[in-house]
Amino acid sequence: MKKFLFLFLTSVLAVFLVTGCADDSSNNSDNGGNGGNTGGQVTTPTMSDINSLQGTYDIEFFYTDGGSLGVVTTDCNKVTEYGGTTQCDAASNIGGSKTSVEHKGEVVITVNEDNSIKIQSKVEMYGDGLTTVKEMGANYNFTDFNVIPASAISDTIINDPATGKNVKGVHGRNAKAILTYNEATTDPAENNAANSTYQFSVLEDGTVVNTMTDTSSYVSANVIIRMKKTSDEVITLDANTPYDSTRTDNFNSNITYTPAN
Repeated sequence: MKKFLFLFLTSVLAVFLVTGCADDSSNNSDNGGNGGNTGGQVTTPTMSDINSLQGTYDIEFFYTDGGSLGVVTTDCNKVTEYGGTTQCDAASNIGGSKTSVEHKGEVVITVNEDNSIKIQSKVEMYGDGLTTVKEMGANYNFTDFNVIPASAISDTIINDPATGKNVKGVHGRNAKAILTYNEATTDPAENNAANSTYQFSVLEDGTVVNTMTDTSSYVSANVIIRMKKTSDEVITLDANTPYDSTRTDNFNSNITYTPAN
């Protein structure tokens, strides 16, 4: 009887171990190929693997300093920390409030076969404190960055000016498409900033940070965009459609913008 019981328990243990190994093998497989992107996982962006940058990102922070036109930002509380400035006071376009405003923003990064990188960003801000911003048309922003060649990507910076191969220039639009942002272009819907400079870097936690000097407005504007990756898939951003048309009452849908290839 004892011998039978021993054999029975040994058989049960063997089945348990085999099942456990199969589960471990399955889990390891999910965490393995394709950059660990199976099973709903998202590849963490890193400069050591350019392909890991490809995907869709949520904008967690957007800031632009328009000088006399005022500050446009998603969060006044973070301007000093992320922007290195304290300019977000009552004279700013945030309405004097130090609280964050509602916003929706996304960035798509595409890594081409030649390791060049294409980036587009879209952000919409709304709230009672954004009245002046709506009048400027800057509460809706679509930026189409020129393609960044592989030769302009260093170990630490995407579009690194130290390479001598960095590119300049962005295109895009704002909600109202007024000439404040478009005096140099024949298309009033296009925010054409041929001399804008920009760089992208990746923090240790995978946050991607864009710093940019936008030369499309009356004054050069420093722009900061911080983003977190949400998917390895690349979605299509529509420059002519706001995220929620009921929240953007000055969006000029009669003028269309076709992003550059």
